[in-house]
Amino acid sequence: MLLQFLLPTLPDRYAITVATLDAQPNLSVQDKLVALRNREDVLRVAKATKDKALVAKQSTVPKSPIDSTKYKFCRRENTYDTNKCEFYKAFNKVIEVFTYK
Repeated sequence: MLLQFLLPTLPDRYAITVATLDAQPNLSVQDKLVALRNREDVLRVAKATKDKALVAKQSTVPKSPIDSTKYKFCRRENTYDTNKCEFYKAFNKVIEVFTYK
């Protein structure tokens, strides 16, 4: 009996499950609770997948050099000209050797 009062108070994402349970009067309370737990598990997995996708998307967004506090090559502050960076020049020479061979 108590379940009949609680089912309508569930969030909207349970509406289809509640309608399905209401359409099957022969189900026991235990069967209905199992169906609700299964729906909760599906929703939890869907939310976790969505959260992981959001985190992955945010981590792949390239950051501008202004967002970074340090220049990537020599860890200096990013306020200086990268063309004057000795490490950057040496790195470019190595890359040129690999790309031209």
